[in-house]
Amino acid sequence: MFQPQIRAILRAACYGPVRVLIPMVTQPDELIAVRTLFKLARQELEHENVDLPEKLPLGAMIEVPAAAINVRALLEHCDFLAIGTNDLAQYVLAADRSNDALDNIYNPLQPALLRLLSHVISAGRRADKPVSLCGEIAGDTNFTALLLMLGLHEFSMHPSQILHVRDRLATLDQARLRRHAARVLRAHTHELVEEMLAGLTG
Repeated sequence: MFQPQIRAILRAACYGPVRVLIPMVTQPDELIAVRTLFKLARQELEHENVDLPEKLPLGAMIEVPAAAINVRALLEHCDFLAIGTNDLAQYVLAADRSNDALDNIYNPLQPALLRLLSHVISAGRRADKPVSLCGEIAGDTNFTALLLMLGLHEFSMHPSQILHVRDRLATLDQARLRRHAARVLRAHTHELVEEMLAGLTG
């Protein structure tokens, strides 16, 4: 099934900007395998005299804890990262996000999750590769200051949320938030994180 999709993506990439994002990546050899498949498909299409893009950026979706922890190895084989916070939070916290009884555990402000997010964003910045973030918190203005504090510059969200997040960003001082990032990341509980954020942005 994947090969016809790859061929279609390569064809479509001649008509506008296209990036390929691989979901549920856990280790570098998966990205290497995908690159190999794209290379083979490109060779086949070249023999068929099909127009092809010069370059097609390949990204890794960071939604599995193993990928977040070993992100530096992944960055050697991809052009960008996208953090999927919904799944990442669920796997890191071992809490079903659809179970209301676990709201106190499935909380995006949990320190363990924040440290992983910071680790991924920082690794991308050091490798000079873009990092975006999708999931519910990307479009939730309650978390905009926190994501800005962690160094995030690219947010992926439903179009209906864009104006709200843009207006929220306009009220925030990123330099000031970044100065307090280390202190917030040292917090031991999500309640303490919430209290610190309220003090910085309230």
